[in-house]
Amino acid sequence: QGKELYEALYATGWGKDTRVSQGAKLLHTIRNMRRQGAAIDSVLDVGCSHGNVVAELWQSGIVASGVDIARGAADLATSLHKPPHGRASCNGEGRPCFQAASATSLPFRDGAFDAIASSDVLEHVDPSDVRAATAEFARVARNFLVLKIANRPEGSTLSGSRAGVGKFQGRTFKDALHQQGYADRLPTQLHTTVKGNEFWHEEFRRVGFALNRTIPDASWACCAYVLHRIEPYRPSRE
Repeated sequence: QGKELYEALYATGWGKDTRVSQGAKLLHTIRNMRRQGAAIDSVLDVGCSHGNVVAELWQSGIVASGVDIARGAADLATSLHKPPHGRASCNGEGRPCFQAASATSLPFRDGAFDAIASSDVLEHVDPSDVRAATAEFARVARNFLVLKIANRPEGSTLSGSRAGVGKFQGRTFKDALHQQGYADRLPTQLHTTVKGNEFWHEEFRRVGFALNRTIPDASWACCAYVLHRIEPYRPSRE
């Protein structure tokens, strides 16, 4: 479903409710790990949406950037959050603090960040792209992956939630997408890769990361955890 679908969603007001942050648990975990001495001074938020997690990381003194597959999300985050000290770049590479980019092609050098945080993103990746995404996470993160990945189908977000902007105001996201031409190609639900912890742990072990700790959460919000690097990343020759 990819970029085009999420651009259409953000055009209808997806992510406008900045009171909702899927990454709150991950943010709390990163702060605790730093207090315990973990080497996390820079973080990339993959699937940053409105950018709240990145802005909170700035407040904790962490160098942080965000990427999202939808340019509408990156533009929204840029409009809402100004980087500390007036900096235009938040990653040491001269790139904007928020960028449009896919999880399968992150626009950063190898080992650019101490950690990657990503909440409720990988379940949206197409099954054929899972290994490309996990390889990219392992390439860009030096030490840790702080992840929340849903292990069940998406609920009623498209048909039960209301769009929030412009001519789509008050319509369900499903209706708003139909209005944009998605009537015949709207996915039945947004979670295209619904897998358990064992699947994801094995996929990340293939690229050099293993379970460090689980992050407590409600059973319906499962599952969140921290992975740490166990070996240098070497691109597969498969």
